[in-house]
Amino acid sequence: MPICVSQTERKFKRVDGRLVGDAEVIRYDQASINGVDQLHPIAFDRNGNPIPGVVFTFQSLTPGLDIFVERSIYWGQNLEGSTGEVATKSLSTQWYFGEGSRDFFNNYFLVYNPNQTGGYARFTFFLENGTTVHRELMVGPQQRITLDASSVPELAAQNFGVQLHATVPVVAERAMYFGLGPAGFIGGTASAGAPGLSPLWMFAEGPWLRARSRFHLWRESC
Repeated sequence: MPICVSQTERKFKRVDGRLVGDAEVIRYDQASINGVDQLHPIAFDRNGNPIPGVVFTFQSLTPGLDIFVERSIYWGQNLEGSTGEVATKSLSTQWYFGEGSRDFFNNYFLVYNPNQTGGYARFTFFLENGTTVHRELMVGPQQRITLDASSVPELAAQNFGVQLHATVPVVAERAMYFGLGPAGFIGGTASAGAPGLSPLWMFAEGPWLRARSRFHLWRESC
């Protein structure tokens, strides 16, 4: 197998848009590690304290050589909890989430604006009883914002779907964590929304043995 060496720029940004240190250039031997470069980034400030809410951006600097990036998050002393997500390649002014809940989870909606201009993000929450709740937040240039669902009193003990409309193209994810304790959360998920609606959606995985699956459908008003 030929050795394929790629230069990849990775940028870690704080929620206010400032870079965490300088952008680094990494090199990896694709043959020796089966084409997978595993990074374990944790950003710390000058005092050694972890920096929360860091945004990650990866870009190949080698002409003609594309890369693929996936994120895994693990919890627990034995890594018994985990979630994974594929990075998004494009921005959108619309993002949709079929699931949201204040019943059991700590629910967060994360919006990253990599543009040089700021804008606004408008959240519409669709409750199971047919009512809607609205919130609007400013998202500055190269900034990430977080909407904590617990800050919206109308969502207490509710399940909901979410439509996000932004005045500038952004990336949006939903994080649903549970079991918050002294050592942090013990499990959850973090996944990107859908940048549009479609009449057809497909899944390759379904329930098996003792696993339970739920499918959350969001649709436009008739």
